[in-house]
Amino acid sequence: MPRLIACAVVLLVASGCRSDETPVGPGREQIVVHSVLDPGRFEQRVLLERLLTGRAGNTARIPFDSLDPIASHGGVPLTEATVVIYGPSGDSVIAIERDVESGARGTGMYEFGNSVPDPAFPGDPALEIAGGRTYRLRVTTADGRVLTASTTVPDAPSIPSAAVDAFNRDRQSLFLFWNATRNTARYLITASSPRGAFSIFVDSVEFLVSGRLKNTSLESQADVFVPGFTQDVTVAAVDANYHDYYRSENDPFTGRGLLVHVVGGLGVFGSLVKLRELRLRVTADIDHRLEGRYSRESGSGPSVIDLYVAGAGGARAELSGNYRSSGSELPGVLGTLNGDSVVLALLRGQRARDTALVIEGRFDSGFLRGRIRGGGDVVYRLLELP
Repeated sequence: MPRLIACAVVLLVASGCRSDETPVGPGREQIVVHSVLDPGRFEQRVLLERLLTGRAGNTARIPFDSLDPIASHGGVPLTEATVVIYGPSGDSVIAIERDVESGARGTGMYEFGNSVPDPAFPGDPALEIAGGRTYRLRVTTADGRVLTASTTVPDAPSIPSAAVDAFNRDRQSLFLFWNATRNTARYLITASSPRGAFSIFVDSVEFLVSGRLKNTSLESQADVFVPGFTQDVTVAAVDANYHDYYRSENDPFTGRGLLVHVVGGLGVFGSLVKLRELRLRVTADIDHRLEGRYSRESGSGPSVIDLYVAGAGGARAELSGNYRSSGSELPGVLGTLNGDSVVLALLRGQRARDTALVIEGRFDSGFLRGRIRGGGDVVYRLLELP
């Protein structure tokens, strides 16, 4: 009897698992555009790619390459298109596809300058982008498909670049305020961060940002402000195209999709104007015996490393900081501390995914003794507070 029951269960399971297997055909290919006009920038870009349908493969590269944003992010660039932007007075410009190397690097990225054409370089495409004006986009692909869109730029003057200010995340907050702007759907507050930018739409003209703000869009709810890093905080007025696209999302359960204002494809052709910009060199209180400035005593590697410890109450904690390199910028450092063992990732800039080299070692009586992964030994001595 047990054997008969077991056989019956096997038969039921086998029959229940049997189903027709019909491959899903490739989806319908569409044009995807990403372009945001910004009067405060000289370079204006229109990114064009193909909707991922399975017809073409993609080969994402890490780290992300800003000169090849589509291919390095896993997209399929749309090449050889004619991209025309029309101004409010009937003037227009044809954006030129970037191709900085022989090959595919930069394909799908079409550029033009934000200015009156320079007589010294008559061949460079340019069109003045200014607040309060309406611009139209027309994309024509090599096989004759057409995408169109338009945007009215928020009516505000562009602002100069910000100077660097010190910001202690443990003691300070940011009170942001700005003037109301015409042709604006919402105001966008953005804070750059090594693990992913924090952004929020607001409809008021003031906002208080805590120094211990958490990024709830990340699973780990990481701190937005990271000691040792140089981070930008901006307030921008955005048009309805930008606001609708970036506040919506694809929902596989309800079928709700992105809110788009383009005809003949998907994506966004919008505009923004920066109203406030802060550049912060983030610090924190020094309250751990391992925090401070480390100077290289022997070996190769950066001459100076500043380190901060987060969560000093436990044996395992996160580390952050910066190090001295050849330029004026201070590239970031991220790491982990477990007891006295440490792993440090020295970054090329301010992005967590862009690692230049890794140091593994231990803290020992005011010294950091370790080894560069793939290199030699290195010793650092704790000197002073950063």
